[in-house]
Amino acid sequence: MRKRRLRVAVVKHDAHDFSVDREGKDTFRFTKAGAEIVAITSGTHSAIMENRFTTLEDILTRIHDVDVIISEGFKSHEGLKRIGIRRGDYELPDGEYIAVISDVPFECDVPVFGINDYCAFAEWLITDIGLLRLN
Repeated sequence: MRKRRLRVAVVKHDAHDFSVDREGKDTFRFTKAGAEIVAITSGTHSAIMENRFTTLEDILTRIHDVDVIISEGFKSHEGLKRIGIRRGDYELPDGEYIAVISDVPFECDVPVFGINDYCAFAEWLITDIGLLRLN
């Protein structure tokens, strides 16, 4: 998608506790001291860490200046287009999908892409779903 000059954001849900910070860093100490939000920025990167639950909807309202937002790991959210991921013989979770990515061949009523066929999948998103930038 970057080769086609699309600006992409990715939001990942993790069902486990995670930490993007490291012990010994100032930001880690700020969190341990009770800060609910810790932000850090440099000339090339920025991060805002919220030490509280944040909904997908809240996160999406904060993302701007991108052409597409890909979210992974969230349960169904009304109004969002969903792409199913199927691994092995596991059935897809219930839901309506606009496409499926799978590591095993199978047939269904929507386009199916191989797990490593990211170029074809990105091209499909750009052309069939309409992410092509006109400027």
